[in-house]
Amino acid sequence: MKFSFFCICLFVFWISCPTNSGTSGVLRNDSLYVVDVDRAEREKVLFMSSLFQKANAIVLDTSVWIGSLDKIQGLNNRIFILDRHQAKGVFEFTRDGVFVRQIGSRGNGPGEYIVPGDFSLDMVNGRIYILDDQKQTISQYNISDGKFQKTIALDKESGIRSHRIQWADGSLFVDLYCFDEQPATDGLLRRIDLSTAKSDGVYMSSAYNKQWHDPERIDSKVFYPGEKNAYRFVKQFMDTVFYIGSQGVMPYMALQSEDLLRPQDLKVVDMNSRLPLEAQLFQTNKIYGIHDYREHNHVIYFRYMKGGTIVFVAFDTRTGNTTLFDLMTDDLLFSENAQALMPQFGCSTGEGEYYYFNNAPFINLKGWVEGGVLSPTLEGLDKLKVLNENSNPVIFYYEYKN
Repeated sequence: MKFSFFCICLFVFWISCPTNSGTSGVLRNDSLYVVDVDRAEREKVLFMSSLFQKANAIVLDTSVWIGSLDKIQGLNNRIFILDRHQAKGVFEFTRDGVFVRQIGSRGNGPGEYIVPGDFSLDMVNGRIYILDDQKQTISQYNISDGKFQKTIALDKESGIRSHRIQWADGSLFVDLYCFDEQPATDGLLRRIDLSTAKSDGVYMSSAYNKQWHDPERIDSKVFYPGEKNAYRFVKQFMDTVFYIGSQGVMPYMALQSEDLLRPQDLKVVDMNSRLPLEAQLFQTNKIYGIHDYREHNHVIYFRYMKGGTIVFVAFDTRTGNTTLFDLMTDDLLFSENAQALMPQFGCSTGEGEYYYFNNAPFINLKGWVEGGVLSPTLEGLDKLKVLNENSNPVIFYYEYKN
């Protein structure tokens, strides 16, 4: 149920966004979802089996070496994978893990990229876009054969850079990072007109993200799927999740709490400290960081940090009820009572989600199979028995319940 408490919704929206300067193009949403975590119910565990009916292991063949999985997106019977830092490319596999092709290649010429920061699929027109962090260009390719089509050069204003990209209902959106103290543009998101290859809209001032500027810290994920061809946008310190799609750009969901992180709370952060940012924010005991956002069957799921504690959230959009969970347990991947590392969230689709384990010394999937750590109901379990130190990372596909 979208809240009928119109005045409460607007009040929360405006207090979570202390200024409206620089929010060109942001539309008002009279049906903003408000998640009041201070009045939420509490439960101990959120089980993966409450969202998904089964999980399937996908072992990528070694025709190409993948160092790490930084993004996954599925389309029909294909999987597109980004490795930002090691293989440095975008690779296409079948749903069974068979290598098909690399999209583009490393270099400085047309259709080439130096540092692939992100990619996005245009599932309507059959295109794939790859954003080059270093060159600040977007290369466009044909999805069906991987052929290069054109280059889109981003506006290179002083102190402005983009690192994440998302196609949404006919438009390209990229995030914005303003590193100058007085940038030419104050915003968090911009829209690229595909016909002119120029920016034609800047949205949300940095006040939505608590005025946070750090050129060394780039959000790993800021775009999440919503309904068909529409997406959600949220950065690290934002309390409001935004809708981007055919209806424009507008606030979609806002956290409400007396413990929300405030701009002054970030003053405890020492940019020169050896301590990670999260460790420095432990002492604040404040709420921040909406991550792993997903929507399914009228329920919005996500997690946030409260000081040094992860809190998992389920918000029912029909009733307005909010439930907080201390843990999220993967009872589809692991056997009962197994204490093991949760896989990383990759990408949500209309039918399911991709998760993955990057290669790491403490992850031994083959040993987990032999030791009975993994669930005997996991599809593709036998494929994991032949893994070795030269294997690629493993993807797990979770199919949603109807």
